[in-house]
Amino acid sequence: MRQARSGFRGGFVALIAGWGVPCAVVYADAIYKCADAAGHVTYQSGPCKGGARLDIDAGRQDPAAVARLREDQAAFTARDSERREQATREAVARDERAAAEARARAQEAAASADAAPACVDCGWGWGFVLPWGPSPWRPRPPVKPPRPPVATPEQTLPPIPRATPGPPLVASPPPVRAQPLPAGR
Repeated sequence: MRQARSGFRGGFVALIAGWGVPCAVVYADAIYKCADAAGHVTYQSGPCKGGARLDIDAGRQDPAAVARLREDQAAFTARDSERREQATREAVARDERAAAEARARAQEAAASADAAPACVDCGWGWGFVLPWGPSPWRPRPPVKPPRPPVATPEQTLPPIPRATPGPPLVASPPPVRAQPLPAGR
């Protein structure tokens, strides 16, 4: 089991290395810059009339381009950090405003509860309501007609007649046909 696995791993490495060889050959081809009569520029792998071979080395880096890339990356990181800090500050301010509004509402509710008397109209006559008097008029719901009573199955179905024993069922013999007598007798 151990040997088969190491053999598979070695085959996998050989397969990956085999894929890399054609890719290296493709990058080693020359590239030619060609222009047609209309001035359109094309790049191709074969030489053309009036074309120039471009010297492209994939492993070599342009130091100026690398410096520009690093500067752009640093500027982007700085802008992104500032944007994130601004968003965090706005979220904190929004949360603080919401908490302050909730505290203000709670204080108003507590103040209004303290200012209100304990019993505005206790119903003992001081507020022009007598405890034994009629209650204020309220509309009554409309009266629905009574529902008809629900019939039980015994009330709706006629009684089932009981089977009474009768004569036994016997198959009768088939009828006999009278046959005419022969003429000679």
